[in-house]
Amino acid sequence: MHLFKSSPVRAHELGVLLDCMPADISGLDKVATLRLWQRWHKQGSLMLSRVDAIADDGRRQLKAVGATVWLTSTGALSLMQCDTRSCAHQIYAAEQLGRTWVMVASDIEQAHASNTLNLMVLHFWSSVDVGGAEFHPIFVQAHSLFRDTHQGFGVQRLLQEVPANQAPILEAAGMHIVHQPSAELSGRTVLMEICADDAKANPGSTFSFLFFSPRMRLNLKPAVQRMLQLALQQLTDDDIAEALGCSRDYVRKLWSDAYARMEDQGVLVLSDASLPHSTRRDPTGPKRGRERRRLVLEFLRANLQEVRPGLPSHTQ
Repeated sequence: MHLFKSSPVRAHELGVLLDCMPADISGLDKVATLRLWQRWHKQGSLMLSRVDAIADDGRRQLKAVGATVWLTSTGALSLMQCDTRSCAHQIYAAEQLGRTWVMVASDIEQAHASNTLNLMVLHFWSSVDVGGAEFHPIFVQAHSLFRDTHQGFGVQRLLQEVPANQAPILEAAGMHIVHQPSAELSGRTVLMEICADDAKANPGSTFSFLFFSPRMRLNLKPAVQRMLQLALQQLTDDDIAEALGCSRDYVRKLWSDAYARMEDQGVLVLSDASLPHSTRRDPTGPKRGRERRRLVLEFLRANLQEVRPGLPSHTQ
């Protein structure tokens, strides 16, 4: 029996993952597709995740890839009009024509603040049949990571295009078909949607977590938010520094800023009585440092709105 692991995709993995995907996911050649992925990923517009099977000998085999993008209102509404082309192809074509349906960092920040974000599942690929039992553990991993990656944003609408025979799966999760394909394309794909009004009417739907995010209270600096997002992915400080393109000392400063803000707000309360005697009077001691970090991440896993949007462009 395989073990499975899901993880966000980092910038250096983009080309490897693209090579594993079906050939015509974008309507563009691989070089042009990779160039767009790199730009979107850098500005926080594209979020990619992977699910790997881990064999007994430790080797990993890619089983699934998911990609989401934040769309402008113009882009989302355009996709919701009947069209014979793949939605993904329309998004890539718009970018090539300079229409910028995919949000840039400033758009994401503004839409997040006003709860008007449009989230599009751009791609979902699995090496196994999604209707078979072998897919079940992969789905569990993928859905868990989807939640960790997207919860806490101010989402207004979620869109996903799927083969028509998979529509009942998403309908059970609370989504509905926006429009049917034309007769000659019947059986191929349908565009599906769930919006904030749908979630309010059916708060038990699978995707309702996207639409019921508390307002942030800590008002952490964007650089601190981004650092904490990476820490939640279980990256070390050295890895965080590499991802942010900064020094390890700067990462330590961001941690200090996070601790100070959370202590001021009463979120981080560290009792000396819970620590070994040798570290009780030393706030910089290794035991105390690890405990503070653990408590911060434990709080944030249940309050992801505090690290949103945390855009990569705001790391300096």
